[in-house]
Amino acid sequence: HGMIDPEEMMESSHTFNIFIQEYIKQSGLELLARNVIRISSSLNELVVQPNDDITVLEKYNECIEQTLLTFENILEIIPTKTNDLLAKFPEFLHWILNILYNSNTNNAGNKNHNNNNTSYLACEILSIFLLSNVVNRKAMSLDLSNNTNNNYYIVNAASKSAVDNTNNNRITGVHLLLSILKTYENKKENPKTMEEEEFLLTLFSSVVCVLTETTNQDIFADINGFEIMLRMIRQRNITYRRAFEVIDAAVTNHPANCKRFVDAGGLKVLFPAYMAKGKINVGKHKIKMKSAIRSQDEECILSIVSCLFFNLKDMEYERLLSKFLKHDFEKVHRCIELHGTYYFKCYGNDDDGNNNNHNVTNDDDLLNDRLEKGLFTLQKIDFILAMLYNENRDGLRNCIVAQFKEQGFEFEEVSKTLIDYSKILNSSGNKKAGVTSNNNDIARIQNANATTLFDKINAINETWKSISLSLKKQGI
Repeated sequence: HGMIDPEEMMESSHTFNIFIQEYIKQSGLELLARNVIRISSSLNELVVQPNDDITVLEKYNECIEQTLLTFENILEIIPTKTNDLLAKFPEFLHWILNILYNSNTNNAGNKNHNNNNTSYLACEILSIFLLSNVVNRKAMSLDLSNNTNNNYYIVNAASKSAVDNTNNNRITGVHLLLSILKTYENKKENPKTMEEEEFLLTLFSSVVCVLTETTNQDIFADINGFEIMLRMIRQRNITYRRAFEVIDAAVTNHPANCKRFVDAGGLKVLFPAYMAKGKINVGKHKIKMKSAIRSQDEECILSIVSCLFFNLKDMEYERLLSKFLKHDFEKVHRCIELHGTYYFKCYGNDDDGNNNNHNVTNDDDLLNDRLEKGLFTLQKIDFILAMLYNENRDGLRNCIVAQFKEQGFEFEEVSKTLIDYSKILNSSGNKKAGVTSNNNDIARIQNANATTLFDKINAINETWKSISLSLKKQGI
């Protein structure tokens, strides 16, 4: 561990490069992984009497911790050299997940469950591995049940029964990762230490990362992932925001999961968040959602709503649409309010004569600036508005037109956003910063009605543009 400290290696990079290249060439990483599994297995087999010296246990735990620190150092310095280890050596993936599971349960047979440093390190290492390579994310769908013969595995039945109602014996990384999070679903209190909070948030980030793969999205739905996330949201604590992020990742580009979310009762939880109603415990006290909500929260929630509008059909679509028709169109009013806020953030300078001549598909600096200000969120908002106007039901169009006039918004604003949205999709698939799509060309993904997102945006934009033409004919 001391030989590959990142700070020291910066001072002697040439020597380090020679060492680390040879180390990897000699399968040093695989050896580390096998060694930590062997040590952990020996620890589980160790029989300690009440009067025995605990020094032996401490030494075992220290060996495990030092091994994980070595992994962390290597990942920090050269992640590209190590980013497929979980796929090549699933036993190590299984071991990491097992360590995380046992750290969150009071399993009497686990002598290491109080070693928080080990679990925190394992959590961070898993996150880095998953973020570094799509191959590792795909490895989370591998069947790990063959590893149950190893002595270090002690959560087979517990982890599976916690989340899986299926009749097969398949246990994947998604099963285990979700079973770890499940231990928090009924906790009303937030983590008591910063370390535990960071551990929990890193776990959520790993789940979100894993769900960029369609196969993992399928498994998530099959093992009641939506139900677990919805129970967490109802607790209204630190898991509230992160659970929505997981749901967003689970429904993205996945029509079947959109339906599953609605069938699980997701709309009852989604729309109070959309309207920023109620209170949330973000620390020691609960505060109103209006005060606690952040732009990241609005982005996530609106992403889910727009995804549902694009992917749902039949009865589930009608259930979604009915939410906007109730209570004197309050949710339509909320959408128009959000349009005004985000349009001004993204395009406000255009009205002052700045940036008038631009092309978002070529001017990367301008596009990135607008993405930082909330362009992605604005695109989702205006997609929802155009979808609602396209329905022409129960006074929806009249409500939208009246509210735009009352607020002083221009109807061309929505068309402008949708045109830019389609250009971005058509040119690069997905330019949202920090997102790795589970499809190469998001613009060509088809929904349940076999319509692509690109075509849908263009179609509803044509309908929306008819507002201006109609008003002009009326002399308004």
